Amino acid sequence: TPDGITHALSRVESREAIRAVAGFLKTRQILIADGHHRYETAVRFAASVADRAAQNPNAASNFTLFALTPLGDKGLVILPTHRLVRDIDLGAAPDEALHAKLKATGFHIAPLASPAECEAELAKFKDDHVAFAIVHARGQRALIASRPVPTGASRDETALDVVALHEDLLTRGFGLSAESQARQENLSYVKNTADAIAAVSNGHANFAVLMRSTHLTDLFRVAARGVRLPQKSTYFVPKLVSGLFFRRIEPLETIEDL
Repeated sequence: TPDGITHALSRVESREAIRAVAGFLKTRQILIADGHHRYETAVRFAASVADRAAQNPNAASNFTLFALTPLGDKGLVILPTHRLVRDIDLGAAPDEALHAKLKATGFHIAPLASPAECEAELAKFKDDHVAFAIVHARGQRALIASRPVPTGASRDETALDVVALHEDLLTRGFGLSAESQARQENLSYVKNTADAIAAVSNGHANFAVLMRSTHLTDLFRVAARGVRLPQKSTYFVPKLVSGLFFRRIEPLETIEDL
């Protein structure tokens, strides 16, 4: 593919091998790292045809396709997804208003000489701090917003940058509800740092929030507790090519029991 990733497919037909994999997974937790909307759609579809499927546990509608990757795979990487906050009324003094919101939600502010310093300065923070960079003032100014992780919260979702940003700064600070954030009414996402800064410089956003990557172990720990993280908390690479498999679902079809 254009990103330099080689995708290889092989078919497993051995029933013994399939049973071994199924048995292994029975005692394991699976984290939906990407595609939870598709999973939820599959669950709703199964419920919608339950009567026609006659409550058959092996009905085809009770199954869906997915790809599994070992959590410890060295090739599995989480990249940050940056936030663009737009159409926010910051008044006649937007810089001061932004600083006030940050301070009111408990963040320490460290101004930077240039947006070009954001990534290097963010990298200096360890896991004992929540931290992200903000580019504002039409791309002319930048700062680091940080605060210590509360004692005892090192294994809690409050220690994650994305949670602190969305729940504290965006919801409590700017009054953006979780529902409005989900609808992306004042929020959009970009993966490239230069694109994020350009959006602010071009006046397409009030400010950009540059994020650090979420650690895989922290993500799994929080997700295993049933906590749903904000949108775009993860950007896993490499990505599987879309369309490798298609599955036609016949509600009355029965999946053969192994």
